[in-house]
Amino acid sequence: MSEMSKQIKQPAETFATEAEWLAARRNSIGGSDAATILEQNRFSSPLELYAEKLGLIEPSELGQPARWGKRLEPAIADGYTEETGRQLIDHGYHLFKSNEFPWAHATMDRQIIPIDGKRGSGVYEAKLTGYYKKSEIEADIPIVYQIQVQHNIAVAELEWGSVAILLNGRELLWADLERNDRFIKVLMEKEREFWDRVQTQQPPPP
Repeated sequence: MSEMSKQIKQPAETFATEAEWLAARRNSIGGSDAATILEQNRFSSPLELYAEKLGLIEPSELGQPARWGKRLEPAIADGYTEETGRQLIDHGYHLFKSNEFPWAHATMDRQIIPIDGKRGSGVYEAKLTGYYKKSEIEADIPIVYQIQVQHNIAVAELEWGSVAILLNGRELLWADLERNDRFIKVLMEKEREFWDRVQTQQPPPP
């Protein structure tokens, strides 16, 4: 095994189909759930997520922005590689797991392969948005994206991540995020409390 291969984290589970992957995601908390738990997701509430995890309701269907984001994900990844020189690996339908946080999983859009020998691999997330202004993104990466990256960093046991944002379908912005252990501690405690509610069937307040 090459030194480079040793630095690339491998998922705990991979799946042949999207349906299998989606079913497995119901059994733990993922990065896209984390913002909902912290009440930072304007499209979902903790109560709705609770009901989804118990199978009481079906997950909400993806809206047009999310569907187009999925379709354009490879193009955004190509643009990111072109602008940064960083290479990405696509693990397909996968879940990373953590012994420290057994209630959690992580799925990365891609994983950043170390290229300079100075830092290990990182989490890569691609976003498509027309909701935020360029000035807002340049001032600070939207909190909902930061939460997802920090969750995935914690579960995959990495030290940094990067977000690539295609703004209004015509401009690519990107920024790196370092691991924030103080935030991760708070986030994981909130996630553990939420998962305890799921396990004991004690719904969060509406």
